Amino acid sequence: MSEIFREVDEEVQRDRYAELWQRFRWPVIGLLVALIGGTISYTAWQSYSASVKLDRGERFLAATALAEEGRNDEAARAFAAFAEDANAGYATLARLREATALSEGGDHAGAIAVYDRIIDDGSAEDVMRELAAMLAAQRLLDTGDTDGAEARLAPVAGGAGPWRHLARELEGIAAMQAGRAADASAIFAELEEEAGVPPGVKGRAAELRAAIGE
Repeated sequence: MSEIFREVDEEVQRDRYAELWQRFRWPVIGLLVALIGGTISYTAWQSYSASVKLDRGERFLAATALAEEGRNDEAARAFAAFAEDANAGYATLARLREATALSEGGDHAGAIAVYDRIIDDGSAEDVMRELAAMLAAQRLLDTGDTDGAEARLAPVAGGAGPWRHLARELEGIAAMQAGRAADASAIFAELEEEAGVPPGVKGRAAELRAAIGE
């Protein structure tokens, strides 16, 4: 009987932690969107100034228009085709947009596969590969695949990249969703106390640690 009660309690905790992710996911995703915008703009300008021709720019804009119209399947195919013959910077950018279109069309597995392709692409800039890892982890957390999320977050969180702190925050959320409250609390405590952690991450870490302790 005690074993049954323990299993029920663990299930209730997992549900509660999943609700916390739903509550805190938008500030995290908002930051990711800001990072995407800045990174994409930088990469696109680099590519444009180096070698992009008019017809290539028009193809990218046409694929973007399909996405904005909600024609996600067509947009994903257009971005995938564009990536095949674009230079490295624009190819990575197109694959990020392809993954977004796939996800918005409901193909989350397809989106994660595209993110993984970027992660494994040695010709892509590190900042773009880490961004792909973050986005893949966010999608995986939405579907409850905490193991998959943690596997992609670990290299980013353990590195020296610009959003390692955000990766550690997501690691804490993944541990929380997996029912490892002590691990999650320890990660959030480190983020609260460590110098150099952005204020937004510190604030959410404090709130999440307090929620775990309730």
